[in-house]
Amino acid sequence: MIQFTSLFRFRGEDGGIHYGEAGASLNHTRDSLTGRLVRIFQGGIPWDEGFKLSESRRKVVEVTSLFLHVKQPRSKLTLWNSKVLCPLPHTPIFICIGLNYKQHASEAGEQLCFIFRLRVDPLTLVLPEAELCLVIGKDCKDFKADNDISEYILGYTVGNDLSSRYWQNPERCGGQHGSAKSFDKFAPIGPVITSTKTIPNLATLQLECFVNGDKRQSSKLDDLIFDAPAILAHLTRGTTLRKGTVIMTGTPSGVAAFMKPPAWLQDGDVVEVRLDHVGSIKNKISLETAA
Repeated sequence: MIQFTSLFRFRGEDGGIHYGEAGASLNHTRDSLTGRLVRIFQGGIPWDEGFKLSESRRKVVEVTSLFLHVKQPRSKLTLWNSKVLCPLPHTPIFICIGLNYKQHASEAGEQLCFIFRLRVDPLTLVLPEAELCLVIGKDCKDFKADNDISEYILGYTVGNDLSSRYWQNPERCGGQHGSAKSFDKFAPIGPVITSTKTIPNLATLQLECFVNGDKRQSSKLDDLIFDAPAILAHLTRGTTLRKGTVIMTGTPSGVAAFMKPPAWLQDGDVVEVRLDHVGSIKNKISLETAA
């Protein structure tokens, strides 16, 4: 597995898309990464052979197109609109774990259990769910819970597991919740992938979700029913998880559906999900209506 602290993906001032080394931070954000001059990796994507940190550096900057008035008609100088991108250009599949926090299972009135929801490729009543995400860096099958997880997990990232409760209504979904989590632009992740070696004890970290600045969810990861090794062991029993797979490990208590009254997301709401020593992802909700 490659050696890094925190990976992020961005478009540089040269117009190219790069992976950069963000280093350690209590809270990586898009704003904190923008403007930095960072060393970049060469060799494609993180699980490619030959992917390694180079001595080259690129700057992460936000710029706009400029017009030159030197001649008539005026000439346009095109500059790239550089920005921090999703840390993965694509993924084979998302695997989502349900009811995996003790307090969330309690508020939902459900027995403690695994529920797996599958989706590929990352309007109605929508709710946010803060999640720790595992990114697979090496094809994995029949993992044992006492194995070294760092051999197969590239790192950890932050995820917002959006749900459309309208389409989770049993009469509409036939009891299959996964489709309500699989719409375009659902499940944003980022902004960085932090190495497993940087965070030796996940249980001490705090996971939080904010809507328009108001805290909705807050839990330490020691409230997880099944930890990362147990999840990986279960998912890979007789099954190969391909590198690039993202596993959303579940959401803590504070889910909007169980609030009185339910606090559904509204058009224009800003959702922020934050995980200690990994980072924060912030997304604005834009509801689509049928034509």
